[in-house]
Amino acid sequence: MKTDFPSFLPTWKGQRVTWRGCLNPTPLSPSYPVRVQYDLGMSPRVYPACVLAGRDGASPPHVYPKGHLCLHQPKYRDWSASMPVSKTVVPWAALWFYFYESWLITGEWAAKEEHPSPGMAKEEFLARPIEKPTSRA
Repeated sequence: MKTDFPSFLPTWKGQRVTWRGCLNPTPLSPSYPVRVQYDLGMSPRVYPACVLAGRDGASPPHVYPKGHLCLHQPKYRDWSASMPVSKTVVPWAALWFYFYESWLITGEWAAKEEHPSPGMAKEEFLARPIEKPTSRA
């Protein structure tokens, strides 16, 4: 992280490292303060450290109930513990903010989406056959 995002400052507590920094998805974008939390053995999570505006009364899409951003589908194994957080999860978060800014203007989420059907159990959703997308954009 220190090389790729030198302004992200780490703090350690037991098996958890938390980095705090700001992301700018484009040169014209505002700075989005974020908290990147990585508990060893778990997938990293990125939490906005600011209030995200909604659109037409709707909350931003692709945010989990506990507040972290939805950046990838774990079932596709896009991320593993052997991959640097600074080269995967943090750039994905910057891309999330790019799509967020687009959503604020258009009302459409421009990235590929995948969600469980209403009423589908988490286990059933994760057990579905994997159809690897051809691109993430």
